[in-house]
Amino acid sequence: MKKRVLKVLIIILLVLIALYKINIIINKQLEKKQIESYIKYSSTYNYYYKPLLVIPKIKLYATIVKANSDYSNLDKSLVYYKSFNPNEKIIVFGHSGAGYGTFFSRLSELNYGDNTYIYYNDTCYKYKVNKVKYIDETNMDILNNDRNNGLLYLITCTKKDKNKRLLIVLRQENSAKAQKISKK
Repeated sequence: MKKRVLKVLIIILLVLIALYKINIIINKQLEKKQIESYIKYSSTYNYYYKPLLVIPKIKLYATIVKANSDYSNLDKSLVYYKSFNPNEKIIVFGHSGAGYGTFFSRLSELNYGDNTYIYYNDTCYKYKVNKVKYIDETNMDILNNDRNNGLLYLITCTKKDKNKRLLIVLRQENSAKAQKISKK
């Protein structure tokens, strides 16, 4: 009797895990289609409303939205802190790990010199990775320091130590009129 109950519980657990994974896949495909249509059907490629972050090395194409007051929209998208102006400091937060909304799950693969692009206001801003480091989750220096114009900060939690954050610091190289984005 106990073996039969255990088998049924295991089967139920496996079905729930499979349904969860199917849900994750469907949600990622919907997000991908939304971003692709945003790129494909914009005849002028004006990124006025939602900046687009492109990191070719990790195949990331994701829009960035303003963080709401409790950061609850971080569960569904990349969010920027305070304001978004490429001529000033930009701070972007994203989740890593597994599941829906984990846009920065491969961020740790970036190295010094890798390229990143932001499409915004009909302009493509090119950034290069300047530093990759780990900071304590309580470190607020980046948020409070306004002297870092032209820098882009990408921040996510680490997979091994939840008290640390992965910080990728990128320096703006140049900007040009935005052209159609080609995915490789």
